[in-house]
Amino acid sequence: MKGIPKRITRFTRCPVCRSDLHVCRLCRHHDPAILGECRHERADRVVDKEQANFCTYFRPRRDAHAASEDPAADSSRAALDALFGIEAGESGTNKPDPRAAARRAREELDALFNLGKAADSEDNGSSG
Repeated sequence: MKGIPKRITRFTRCPVCRSDLHVCRLCRHHDPAILGECRHERADRVVDKEQANFCTYFRPRRDAHAASEDPAADSSRAALDALFGIEAGESGTNKPDPRAAARRAREELDALFNLGKAADSEDNGSSG
């Protein structure tokens, strides 16, 4: 990617989204399946795997820029969306349509406080 130096330091950020790049989750030694989540035997423990750190053993993964496919995360997101009544967007992706969610939330709020009926009666000139 253009704009990213060959050597990624603790202060290097993505030129597009401004996210830190020297983070555990983008390192080839990162492995969430093991204790400490790092396969390097000498690396110090890093608590926040998504924040920039000073690890000298950091080596970027070749596929670090690619979106990860995590079925467990996708199913968890779908369950959470279902809990809050968020449906998949019209494009067929798992990303919710924020306008539809906002519209639905507004309708529920209006129904909760009977605002729809009060607004209709005010528009017709009738009173309470």
